[in-house]
Amino acid sequence: MKRKWIIAVAVVAMLVGGASVASAGFRMDIDVPWYIYVGLSEALEDELDADFGTTDISQFAVVIPNIQMYYMFEGGLLNIGLGARIYTVLLMNFLYPSVVGEIRLGRFDVNLNVGGIVGVLFGLGPTLEVTPSAGWFTADLSAGYRVTDWFRIGVGAFAIGLTEYPDMWPYAAYVSGKFIVNPGRRNRDR
Repeated sequence: MKRKWIIAVAVVAMLVGGASVASAGFRMDIDVPWYIYVGLSEALEDELDADFGTTDISQFAVVIPNIQMYYMFEGGLLNIGLGARIYTVLLMNFLYPSVVGEIRLGRFDVNLNVGGIVGVLFGLGPTLEVTPSAGWFTADLSAGYRVTDWFRIGVGAFAIGLTEYPDMWPYAAYVSGKFIVNPGRRNRDR
């Protein structure tokens, strides 16, 4: 287990370190999504012997903040970022490497974030677990309006791909507020 942890940290460090020497800028997004719809296919429920169903959770305040830290390579219309994403509920956290593509259309942004393959679950106390090196990945597509250069409101959809169940992806739809730390040259120059 210790070896997997060291490998996961080394991979993230290499991605971030390699990106820092290139023409990139550090950026951090603090995303606060409110999940309004969660779905699980019937076939996956049967396979897992569970009964979750597609649930309308908009009546509940389901918020699991996430922080994305990456180096953003600004290329005009399309920007690419390499880094890591962490989902946190303070007591337990899940960290994994990710790649983000962002298209900026004036004050509107469209983001596609893909990550996974390996992740680290950690929390208070002795909790430390490295997930398998393959078998899952995440995809998050969102669009939003930049109220200011450092704050965006938007909507999105998040899914988890499991290689054991290629046609059965758990997914969620959400609305969010995103705080952007170091938003990039293009937004600061406006």
